Amino acid sequence: MSDESIRDFRGLFTGSGILFVGLVAELGLSLLSKIIIARYLGRTDYGGIALGATLVAMCSTVALAGMHTGVARFLPRFDNQNDRHGIIFSAFAVVAGVSIILSSGIFLLAPTLAKAIFHSPELGPVLAIFALAIPLSALMRIAIGVSQGYQQTVPKVLARNISFPIIRFGSVAIVVLLGFGRLGIASSYVVAYAFSAGIGIWYVFRKTSFRLSVPDRFHMTSLISFSAPLLISSMLTLVLSDIDTLMLGYFSTEGDVGVYNVIYPIGVLLLMFLRSFRFLTLPKISELDATESYASMRRQYHLVGKWIFLTTTPVFALLVVYPEFIIQTLFGNEYASGSLALIVLTVGFYIHAILGLNGTTLTSIGRTRLILLDNIAAAGLNIGLNFWLIPRYDFIGAAISTTASYILINILYSIQLYYVRSIPPITFKISITAVSATAVIAVWVKINNLMPSTLSNIVTFTFAFGLCYVSIAVGVIGVEQEEIDLVLHTKDKISERFSHISKIFN
Repeated sequence: MSDESIRDFRGLFTGSGILFVGLVAELGLSLLSKIIIARYLGRTDYGGIALGATLVAMCSTVALAGMHTGVARFLPRFDNQNDRHGIIFSAFAVVAGVSIILSSGIFLLAPTLAKAIFHSPELGPVLAIFALAIPLSALMRIAIGVSQGYQQTVPKVLARNISFPIIRFGSVAIVVLLGFGRLGIASSYVVAYAFSAGIGIWYVFRKTSFRLSVPDRFHMTSLISFSAPLLISSMLTLVLSDIDTLMLGYFSTEGDVGVYNVIYPIGVLLLMFLRSFRFLTLPKISELDATESYASMRRQYHLVGKWIFLTTTPVFALLVVYPEFIIQTLFGNEYASGSLALIVLTVGFYIHAILGLNGTTLTSIGRTRLILLDNIAAAGLNIGLNFWLIPRYDFIGAAISTTASYILINILYSIQLYYVRSIPPITFKISITAVSATAVIAVWVKINNLMPSTLSNIVTFTFAFGLCYVSIAVGVIGVEQEEIDLVLHTKDKISERFSHISKIFN
């Protein structure tokens, strides 16, 4: 392997490490906030908050129109500051206009939506408050897209991973102490989005080529041509992530929505490693593809994919073996009925995590129309299964629909990526490790069914699984030269820091 490959992996791993720390902070505080809200409001009122938050996520994604991905892809391809200014200006103009229109529409139609769709007129004020967060969320995300294009991780960590969950957690805590109910909870989301959007916009003005003057070159045609299919794809992706919640609200009760939105964020924990690496992988692979460095592209893909697999599998094992214990410990017995649905969701998220770089890579090489067709197929399957399964099985049906859709879309992505760039989804060594780890997990599940899920048993068997898993991973997959270099580089950095500290005290 080349020195360039080693440097690229070191840079990706270091930057992704920063993102991972931020993402862990975000997920931890987010989960803690949801625990407080779920226990404070109960499953019915918590379901109303989940519907409002889902509405914000869906509308802000529509407002983004794929522009956040577009700027992340195009910025690394231009060195001229005027070109970069035009790309950023165009993206912000589109997102600001569309998000304000959507926000105004939802705000005015909130009473009608609450009554006609969710059969709950008292939900109207909650939806109206959440509507105010739509442009704030969209502006925050487009600013993060700009930082991604500049291959800078700190703005995303500050805006999304730290400030948003901290402000939301603090606001939720105040609301709970003062007893303001779910209207106060909804307002805490708006406050958090406002702070995060402010940080993101500050970064764009201070650290990039963006300014308020009209640019000489907009690049609007290229940006829209690339991003337009992603708009439809993003809307279809929402079917995978959010339509379940809305359809549960329509076909079932707010209580079932509350249970589903307790187990869903637990399952999403499986994606934290994928999200950490994916942020920097997109512009890096785009850069390698632009120079036709296909061998380096495949090398980076499999190195990063290997680490996503290694880090995600232990989390998957814990969620599959102890779903009911985890739900009861975090959210209380009221939500324990979601344990089976959590297992089903966990399978879908795990498959998406270990194969999840396929969609990112297709985006990086400009195959957005392929992604669009794949998302149409997956969205159609998801909607069809939801219509069939949710009236019969409530949130378990929603979980089955989501998992089936994730399996389909990853099969399609993987086939197409192999066809256009000869990149297989996973290596043979990882396949062998996955099969071996699955066998160990199956034994663990069998033992757990025979013994009570006490804390001491959980700690003992988790430690035993860890030893088996590490042994299998090291024995089958081994260690790459890039990883050895990363360890040596880290060791040198630590030694250098200790040297500076010792000089200070001496």
